[in-house]
Amino acid sequence: MSRDEAEVDKYVADPHCGQVFTAGFFKDLLRGIRSINAPSNISKVPKNLPIHLFCGSKDPVGDNTKGVQQVIQQYEKAGIADLSHRFYEEGRHEMLNETNRAEVYADILQWLEAQYRLAS
Repeated sequence: MSRDEAEVDKYVADPHCGQVFTAGFFKDLLRGIRSINAPSNISKVPKNLPIHLFCGSKDPVGDNTKGVQQVIQQYEKAGIADLSHRFYEEGRHEMLNETNRAEVYADILQWLEAQYRLAS
């Protein structure tokens, strides 16, 4: 989840986190993943929509960047014109709760400000 042990402790202590998911949840999750990754839905993304993807290099949910790289390839194939990404070395799943979160927030803010300047 995160290299920040305090954040992990908060997650463990939160009664709304760490629940055991039902089979129905996983059925819906997998159906949703299949749907959002369908070429017919990827093709609906506006070609001029700026997209910035980021993840930790040690995020098991993103298969240590492999899953995010697949998404990048899908968007490139779909012709998305403004696509960028950043993989944070040693980062885990929750990059906004990581030990280098100040860097992550600064990078996101910089990207958003650049998008604003381009749109102005």
